[in-house]
Amino acid sequence: MGVGFNGGDRFLAPRHKAGNIRVTNTSQHCHLGPSAMKPTLSLRPRLLLGSVAIATVAMLTMGATCGSDSNENFPLIDAGGDVKSDIGDTSPSTRVAVPIALDDYLEDNESTDTVKVYQVESNDELADGPVTEARVGDWVLENGRVKLFVEGTDRAMSPCPWGGNIVDAQYKRDDGTWTDDVTGEICLMVNVGQTFAPEEFEVLRDGSDGGPAVLAVSGRLELLDFLNISAMANDYAPGILDRVALDPDKIVPAKLTRYLILHPGDTGVRVVTALRNDGEETAHMAVGHLMRGGAHGNYFNPLNSLGGWGYRSLGADNLNGDTLPFVAYAGPEGGYAYLPKPDPNLRPSAEALPRGGVQVSISGVTVSLLGRDSVLQTLLASESRIKTLEGLYHLEPQEIGIVEHWEFFGDDKLNSMVDPIYDRLQIERGTIAGRVTDSTGQPVAGALVTAIDAEDRGMNQTRTNADGEYEMTVPTGAYTVRARLDGRVSREAPSLSIAHTQRGDADLVLKDPARIEVNVRTPADEPTPARVMVTCVDTCPDMPTSQERDVSLDSLPSNVSRIVSVGVDGQASIELPAGEYRVAVTRGMEWSIWPHNAADDGGYLVDLAEGESIALDAEIARVVDTSGAISADFHVHGVTSPDSIVRKHNRVKNFMGEGVDVLISTDHDFISDYGPEIARQGAGHEITSVVGAEITTPHLGHFNAFPLVRDPAHRRGGALDWARGTDYDMTPAEVFKWVDEQDGNPDNAQVKQINHPGSTIPPLKADVLRGITLADPETKRLDPSLTGSGGQDTGLWSDDFSAIEMMNGHSMGRVWTVMRWWLSMVSRGFSPTATAVTDTHKLYSDLGGSPRTFVFVGDDHDTPQTFDAQAFAAASNNNRAIGTNGPFFRVELENSSGETATLGETLAADDGQVTARITIDVPEWMQVDTIDVYSNLPADAIVTAPGGSIDDPIAPTSSHPFTFEQSDLVEVASGDHTHSHWTKTVDIPLDISADAYVVFVVRGSNHMYPVIPSTGVMPFAFSNPVFVDADGNGYDNPPLEALAQTPLEPMMLQKAAPAPFEGQLTPEELGGFIEKYGHKH
Repeated sequence: MGVGFNGGDRFLAPRHKAGNIRVTNTSQHCHLGPSAMKPTLSLRPRLLLGSVAIATVAMLTMGATCGSDSNENFPLIDAGGDVKSDIGDTSPSTRVAVPIALDDYLEDNESTDTVKVYQVESNDELADGPVTEARVGDWVLENGRVKLFVEGTDRAMSPCPWGGNIVDAQYKRDDGTWTDDVTGEICLMVNVGQTFAPEEFEVLRDGSDGGPAVLAVSGRLELLDFLNISAMANDYAPGILDRVALDPDKIVPAKLTRYLILHPGDTGVRVVTALRNDGEETAHMAVGHLMRGGAHGNYFNPLNSLGGWGYRSLGADNLNGDTLPFVAYAGPEGGYAYLPKPDPNLRPSAEALPRGGVQVSISGVTVSLLGRDSVLQTLLASESRIKTLEGLYHLEPQEIGIVEHWEFFGDDKLNSMVDPIYDRLQIERGTIAGRVTDSTGQPVAGALVTAIDAEDRGMNQTRTNADGEYEMTVPTGAYTVRARLDGRVSREAPSLSIAHTQRGDADLVLKDPARIEVNVRTPADEPTPARVMVTCVDTCPDMPTSQERDVSLDSLPSNVSRIVSVGVDGQASIELPAGEYRVAVTRGMEWSIWPHNAADDGGYLVDLAEGESIALDAEIARVVDTSGAISADFHVHGVTSPDSIVRKHNRVKNFMGEGVDVLISTDHDFISDYGPEIARQGAGHEITSVVGAEITTPHLGHFNAFPLVRDPAHRRGGALDWARGTDYDMTPAEVFKWVDEQDGNPDNAQVKQINHPGSTIPPLKADVLRGITLADPETKRLDPSLTGSGGQDTGLWSDDFSAIEMMNGHSMGRVWTVMRWWLSMVSRGFSPTATAVTDTHKLYSDLGGSPRTFVFVGDDHDTPQTFDAQAFAAASNNNRAIGTNGPFFRVELENSSGETATLGETLAADDGQVTARITIDVPEWMQVDTIDVYSNLPADAIVTAPGGSIDDPIAPTSSHPFTFEQSDLVEVASGDHTHSHWTKTVDIPLDISADAYVVFVVRGSNHMYPVIPSTGVMPFAFSNPVFVDADGNGYDNPPLEALAQTPLEPMMLQKAAPAPFEGQLTPEELGGFIEKYGHKH
């Protein structure tokens, strides 16, 4: 494998001073390209550490030693002398901004492999995979083991918005075939808010001499605009960031060159980043990397707090982060790993695993902080302390710092990445090998085998081959070995001790699995999609641990052993350990459940012995009449979101199994399309889809947009770059305008939805009654010259959206908070459609399908086969919808003349006599008992201070209990048993004396288990408004319209201004900030 990391005993060097020049050879040059000599100009306000010093212009015409004479523990990096053999031609035309000698990073190995570097010329050269982003014109480093695709100089909004990083990678399997794309992306992160922006690419070595290939990428630091830490901190407590010495927005005036070095035969690439301070002041920098999983979000770090797989999110109870030797992301196809250069100062003992810093993970991304063992202590360091803080970079003007890490790539076996990491670290290590068989002695292929050390940490894992054999590298020490495959686990966990260079053998025998075969049919004996849930009568046996699998990222509901989504064939085969279980089959809130009494006892009881197999025939039927309406989830994430690993085939089966008609793709800053996957599964008669995206700003909120047109030539499907690089960020109005124009057809309707409004209305300090904002545009990286309607308004609000999430998940506190904001808008005459969504990112811990929105599109378009996206969007924009976590109902208002109106329509009622007719339709297993009416609520019931929130329930205008009678239970179908629904129409007289909106809520007090696998969720559904014209002039006098025209009272202004932060920043304050802003979907 060659040598490990270079650099002496300390990680944070080498540091080199480019201004320390001596002539060595006038024909050789330590060259700064033209881009290095120009100050970076930007339309966005940016703070620079001093002016850009150009003291190295002389290097254009003479050789130079770019080295530091201050610390002999670090090897000299010489940009003169033998520079030509190290980095190629360094004539004045070179594009390398920060030249360094590469001898210390180039290795001689005995591989007969070759390596090459080239630019992609056709799509045929690109990788396949669910999240591929490389495009023609990007660069490729390739040897016989890996192909690595490096993004060019363009931008695409993501957690790593700038180029110059590896965005796709392929790994050659043992059988000689290439995997699909197995990587996410790793980008440099400086001071928690800056990253590398590439300007120039140059091939320094092309591998044609049999040695390594070297691709140099030069550029500058720019804002990592996927984040806006300062804006979020200012929203939380103005001035809190002043207590943090590291300023994320104060861009370090630096030039950088990243050297990507691929050797023949290696499965990892060495990334050496040379960073030169071009300012006139000493630059103090916390340096690390941001990593996104890219469909491979199963996290593995043997030293993390969970003992291997998974992570604990950064939060009030986890402010230090996890020790970082390396982190791997493993998916079903393959994965990649990040190995920072170890820092000896962080290693507690010679026997301990080397570590390079600390990591924190949140919302699907991981951030490393190099050279430090605590995030908390770094952020709490004073300004004077930060200047000498061990582990940070302290670069004087023209001094060069080196940041070094490796990126490794592999297949579906974790050890394909971890084995070479342990070799690279040069620790004392050996191997564990053996064979996995079943109870008859036959080999078991594909079994996961995990090595767990004496401290109960998973240290490596592999899969067995076709002969049941496995082998993996581990650090020396004592181990137990476990194996598992689906419902099978090893009978015993043998113990063994591994010495340096020695092999330990551990053969394992798996228990025989029990098996449940489920056949799901309708009463017409037709197969149907469904969800099968298997719960444990007692403690679930043989469940995986975090040493073996990521059980934190998408955990099953309490005491659930399996959740399986059944496809169009109606078949499911489930392997699980022997034990006593209950089995329930469901398909969302419009269908009956199997068995009939599963809501009472949890499902069909089975007691399975080892090796036993049973067959279950489950009959379910669609019983709720939703004709004229179609169900949809307006907020769904999948694998193209950085915080989701749900692949398209699983997401489609998931939503079919929940009975959702319309699946809308709304991934973070990525336009994706489920249509091809629905067609591949032959599921077009069961489900349809709409193409969309979630526009994900950190400081203005998140906005869903659909229907959109996907651009396959764009890295992220044509998604909006709302940050615009070095320009000011887009305002909400500009975002909404882009959505309107995205498909190029002004006649088409687009839904523009404010998602989880708590991430929009409070940060903007929005007074939604008046449609104004108080937030300072400059703190949001917006044009400071923006002005609103005058007076108090800062101009950040726009009414040009058409929908707002009133129910996002199952939190009723959030429902009441948003309902106040929404009714305040309705009360001034602006009525965006209120929706209900799951915002699901996972398969199990936040099941798709509930909540959902029913859109009344008419009988011509109410099935997946007859669906029309434009009719759907138009109805969605015109209040023709109800939101629900379960119940379905219809609304009709009738005046004394017999005229009627429904959702979004206006009913004339000069005499004020109106009857509301509410028709409720729910399956037999669901119980609802109350209708609430909300109409023209007074201001003190709903209006909050700008950006303020109140999560107490809102008292209705009137409340109307009802009871289902036996005559309300109507049989719909019959087969093995009858399938029925409750349906009842309740008339409610309304006395309307002025123009009015009327909104209805239908609710119940019993749980909806097992359809919703929690007994804490009660039925709740809400309508959009029906309007009543009481004066004959149309609905033209909204109840709070006059109040909306008045200026804000001083008391409201005072409430809208958060108290400035005072005193010292404490762990509690920091934890509170992270808890509030750390996880916005």
